[in-house]
Amino acid sequence: MIKKLIGSLLLIVLTTQVFPVDGIQFWTKLIQGKAQISTTDLIALEEEEVEEIQFKLKNIESNHSLYFESQARILSDQAAHSIIATMGKAVDRNDPILIPPPNPSV
Repeated sequence: MIKKLIGSLLLIVLTTQVFPVDGIQFWTKLIQGKAQISTTDLIALEEEEVEEIQFKLKNIESNHSLYFESQARILSDQAAHSIIATMGKAVDRNDPILIPPPNPSV
């Protein structure tokens, strides 16, 4: 029983550290609610938090992932073009430095 309580408390602490804004709201609700809390209340609160986190993780896929994928595509395209442009400048065939001087011994 005590191991389950400690495990659930550690799980709650871990989830509140991963999502700090929700964690602050959770702890303020917990402190303002009751001075003594039973294990069933704690498990119910923990299940609500887990459901909220799962819902948020499912909804991240929609807008945020598309935005970040488009930004990554734009940045990779810009990087490829800039690298190709600098490579062309580095290997310029008309540059006199690349033409070796005549061999005086011949």
